[in-house]
Amino acid sequence: MTGWRIGYLAAPARLVDQAAKSGQNTITNVAPFAQKAALAALSSSEVAETTREMNRKYEQRRDLALSLFRNTPGEITAIRPQGAFYLFLDVHSLNQPSAELANRLLEETLVSMVPGIAFGKCGEGFLRATFAASEHAIETGLRRLIDWANS
Repeated sequence: MTGWRIGYLAAPARLVDQAAKSGQNTITNVAPFAQKAALAALSSSEVAETTREMNRKYEQRRDLALSLFRNTPGEITAIRPQGAFYLFLDVHSLNQPSAELANRLLEETLVSMVPGIAFGKCGEGFLRATFAASEHAIETGLRRLIDWANS
């Protein structure tokens, strides 16, 4: 339910307790319609099958994106994600701040990515790319990035 900002955490009690402390003022008051939609999503076999199909498509898209970096030598390394539908791209070798790179990339290639610095100091030197798009859009955008970085 991307964008609905509703979810749950299944974890050891000590972790849940700490998560509740840090999130209690930011994750409360979920709108009733979103709660009902989440309940339907968790209890519907039709939704479960749709979710399995979405997962398969995201795996294919992730694999496509990773293959572009694996099969094209260059300055950027793609880090295989452990979850979600984003790649973190290591662009340290381009020797530019990630915000500057993201701006240049948008202006010069019409490809939009999130600068790693948006995720804190440890994110500097990375760009975040999504693969929640069509295979054509993924391939087009990442090829533009790779060609731009290698030129």
